[in-house]
Order: sequence, then C-alpha cells, then structure tokens
Amino acid sequence: LDHAGLLTNAVAGFVCGVKIAIGMVVFASLMWTQSEDLAQNLGFGIKMNYLTATVLLATYFVNGQIPFAMVLCQDIPSLLLGKMGCELASKLENPENLVTNFVALV
Repeated sequence: LDHAGLLTNAVAGFVCGVKIAIGMVVFASLMWTQSEDLAQNLGFGIKMNYLTATVLLATYFVNGQIPFAMVLCQDIPSLLLGKMGCELASKLENPENLVTNFVALV
C-alpha cells in the first residue's frame, strides 16, 4: 500500500472539494444578488449550485471524464465580464469608447 500516494491524493481531493464549495457559493452570490427579488432566495441558489456540483462529481466518478468541462472553466469569468460590461456603459464619459474599453476588459 502506497501511503504517501494515498495521502497526496486525499489532500488533493480535500483541496478540490474546498475549492468547489467556495466556488459554488461565489457563483451563486454573483447570480442571485443581481436584484432584490433574487437576493431573497440566495440560500436556494447556493443549494442549487451544490446540487449541480454533486451531479458533476458523480458524473466524473462514473464516467471518468467531464463532457462539458470547457463550459465549467468559462462560466464565472463570463458572468463577471458581463456584469462589468453592463456597469461599464454608465461609467464612461464618452459612450463611443465602450467597445474599446470592453475589449480591454476581455
């Protein structure tokens, strides 16, 4: 029995689990705090994200692969860019520079 390899994998799994847990809360708070009506149901949104993460991990466990992994890597940055893009228009003095500034964000 390879004790060092077992410990390494256990620590990596723990770190991955913590990262997923924190990421799901952050993603839910970004999505569900966009308006007053949604913010009242933030707890529900966090539970939905945890359920999604559980299904994702179960799929990975059964299949050994994540068929939609590329989407997972891009969802939070895309959400952040969309939010910044919406706020950017109201912050600029000259609206003609909107596209240039948004491209700089990307």
